[in-house]
Amino acid sequence: MNEALISIGCVSNIYVRQMHFVNAGDVEFGHSHCFDHLSLLAKGKVLCIVNDKETEFCAPAMIFIKKDTMHEFVSLENDSLIYCIHAIRNGDSVEDIIDPNSIPEGSSILDYAKPVVNMVSSNLVIEKEIQRHETLLSEYKTTTCDINI
Repeated sequence: MNEALISIGCVSNIYVRQMHFVNAGDVEFGHSHCFDHLSLLAKGKVLCIVNDKETEFCAPAMIFIKKDTMHEFVSLENDSLIYCIHAIRNGDSVEDIIDPNSIPEGSSILDYAKPVVNMVSSNLVIEKEIQRHETLLSEYKTTTCDINI
């Protein structure tokens, strides 16, 4: 069992973390984030473990991950590919639209039921967030510590 191969991209206000699972059994070990996000399973089949509950997903699939939730992926097929997609944002709340089929067991749809709000950020705030994430990315490349996105 090996860890997934990681590639990171940050364009405009979108942060993307590619996880390439070369072999079945490869793992992206448990971690959490400070914002909700989607993980796009582009290829293959994975086991998503959230709160000790397991859900199998087959590509193509969007997997919703709730903020502050420990989650882990285990590849069930060779050459599986997941992209974790995060918005670079300011503040502590951004309302999201979620397909209920993308929520793995161990999470509750009721946790995500919020009104949809159209939020607009100033260019200055976005530029500061991009600079902050560029700093995080450079630190990520030189350390082995986890970074909360």
